[in-house]
Amino acid sequence: RYSIDGNYIYPDKNYEIIESLEENSLSENEENATGSFASMSTTFQEKYKIYNYRDSDFYLKPHNKLVKVMWDGWHALCSVTTIGFNGVHRENGEALGLYYGCAQWAVSRELAEYLDQFEKTHPKFNRRMQHIKFPDEEYFHTVVHNSKFKDRCLYHDEPEARWLVNWRNLHYFEFPKEVTVLKKADYDKLCHSKEEELFCRKVRTGESDELMDLLDLMTEEKR
Repeated sequence: RYSIDGNYIYPDKNYEIIESLEENSLSENEENATGSFASMSTTFQEKYKIYNYRDSDFYLKPHNKLVKVMWDGWHALCSVTTIGFNGVHRENGEALGLYYGCAQWAVSRELAEYLDQFEKTHPKFNRRMQHIKFPDEEYFHTVVHNSKFKDRCLYHDEPEARWLVNWRNLHYFEFPKEVTVLKKADYDKLCHSKEEELFCRKVRTGESDELMDLLDLMTEEKR
């Protein structure tokens, strides 16, 4: 067990409970809590107002400073293309309001098939998402919350809170401004976390070792 990943997730329930929830709940509920495109928060609006290009292969190769400045300048100009976009994508006669939220979730087979079909029939949406900031936090949330599956999501109508501090789904986390590294002092909170919060985030080797030891003991005792 060695954790250096900045967003490492660790189980705080035993695997029998995790498997039980998957078998009994995912046929009816998709774990997904989000805010909406109607948000007035600049934290959200910048996700689609600023032309994002950081996933480009350009950054996989070394370049001199002048080339980098020219590249960055060109893509800054590309943000002009988002002027007038109010967070509602229109395609195939649909008006899809953008939604966002956590990147950790689980879906039923029915929803997985729906997502697969959506991806194949919405090429314009796919292209737009290529330049959205953190698309894994918007793509699936937008599709789900503009479909019949919305009402199956846990806490889908939870009021918006900046920094995602109250948007939990499959994992317990604290996000006052950055995701908190959990430590031994947080153990009691995790013991009383909601049933559907199967994991905690984030833990880090060297800082969370004692907490992970306690969680290992707790989950083993509940087998």
